[in-house]
Amino acid sequence: MAWFLVLSHQKMKKALHTDFGKKLENFVSFDGIKPQEIYQTVIFATFKEEMVTLQPSVESVANADWDGRRKIVVLAGEQRDHERLMNNYHQLKQIYGDKLYDFWYMSTPMV
Repeated sequence: MAWFLVLSHQKMKKALHTDFGKKLENFVSFDGIKPQEIYQTVIFATFKEEMVTLQPSVESVANADWDGRRKIVVLAGEQRDHERLMNNYHQLKQIYGDKLYDFWYMSTPMV
């Protein structure tokens, strides 16, 4: 487990110094997909998360150096926390919705 932790840390450090925008410009698809057709989707899996926790995370996605018209944020939570999920969703969508292509939520039943 420690070996995988070290390996993951090394990969993360390398990714921090990677210009993914430049990589995307040079992207060649085998299916004919163009870079401007690629959307970034970020899923925040939540359970009893408060706005004070979620807002900085969503803000970092909204303000990231990537075309906002190609960003989708998904707030995902459990059905038993549906009311808080919906409250957070509406607040975050109102604050950041104009900086994103779309803002979704999904609520899953308890397993």
